[in-house]
Amino acid sequence: MSIQWQEELATGIDAIDKQHKGIFARFAAFSEACSDGDAKEEMVNLLLFLEDYTLNHFRDEEKALQEAKYPELSAQQKAHAIFAGNISELRAKVGEQEPNMPEILEMKRLLIRWLIQHIKHEDMAYTDFLKSRSK
Repeated sequence: MSIQWQEELATGIDAIDKQHKGIFARFAAFSEACSDGDAKEEMVNLLLFLEDYTLNHFRDEEKALQEAKYPELSAQQKAHAIFAGNISELRAKVGEQEPNMPEILEMKRLLIRWLIQHIKHEDMAYTDFLKSRSK
């Protein structure tokens, strides 16, 4: 399963779209590493990136939603917390033992699915709200 940025995922909020494109680029590098046989090392790199990414991106996103008084902020925070927790669990698991290729591919599938679904549903739900507040 390959992953590439698609314009249909653009929120129209430049800072958020830039961060989303960055995570897609990291997933693309991970996908390439899986094809090249370097998946284990790149999985660790991806998880380290995602730990940092979730901390910064989610903070920025939640701050914008809080300032705009977005009524569904708590649901967004909950989704973010669950994903950040999943990343921490995966990182700990990878730290304990090297995952085999089926496990790596399963992690990849789960992460990509979460990312796309989160952007398409939760993130797109707030874009019009934020845009209307910035006028």
